[in-house]
Amino acid sequence: MGPILRNSHNQGDTILDQAGQDILRSVEQNWRRMCGNELTPLRHRLDPMQMDLALPYTFMLHVTEPCSARVRVAGQKLHEMLRSDPRGQSFAIFFASRAQDTIMELIDATLALPAIVRIPLSAPQGFGRKAVRAECLLLPMRDAEGALSRIIGVIVPEKVLKPKAHKWEIDQNRDLLCDIQEGYFPDRRGGQRSKTLDGHETTQPNIRLVVDNTSYDDQAEPAISQ
Repeated sequence: MGPILRNSHNQGDTILDQAGQDILRSVEQNWRRMCGNELTPLRHRLDPMQMDLALPYTFMLHVTEPCSARVRVAGQKLHEMLRSDPRGQSFAIFFASRAQDTIMELIDATLALPAIVRIPLSAPQGFGRKAVRAECLLLPMRDAEGALSRIIGVIVPEKVLKPKAHKWEIDQNRDLLCDIQEGYFPDRRGGQRSKTLDGHETTQPNIRLVVDNTSYDDQAEPAISQ
């Protein structure tokens, strides 16, 4: 069984400085503007000019089937993170092998619930490289037909990375956070529900999950390659 996603509106801890937090906030604010009165936005509403601060760290994923997410667009910082071009490759390429299955489960949950998911990451010390931490934010989007098949997100490290390839793991010392978009669960008779990644309900989560990083504000596969 995968990690359990529990809806949480508590603000999680963060290791990012103010600039890093501003990047996360700008992406989520733009996503919420695109939503309007809907729970998730259409991809073509994305306006890169509204999130220029975050563009170097931004990716767009296309999910065609469970545990299959391809990188369609990636900012320059993500190219540098891998020391290669991730476009057309599985999103799992950013992660160490032991984290890849869980990451793909979280990708699926982002669309299935749907939910805003924030994942704490870490990369261990390596040859010529110090240990470093990061935050990954996943936001669900709909395609032109209205299907939930796109994810826009960012990976933001806590500091400038050395010019070395980085493979991320899930940081077990920080909270994995999940903000389930309300309205997909109209029946609240049993109180606030939790769901495992395979869709089963539970009342005993072992991982506390996401936050609303923003204060609310008004406001295509775009070119996100700054």
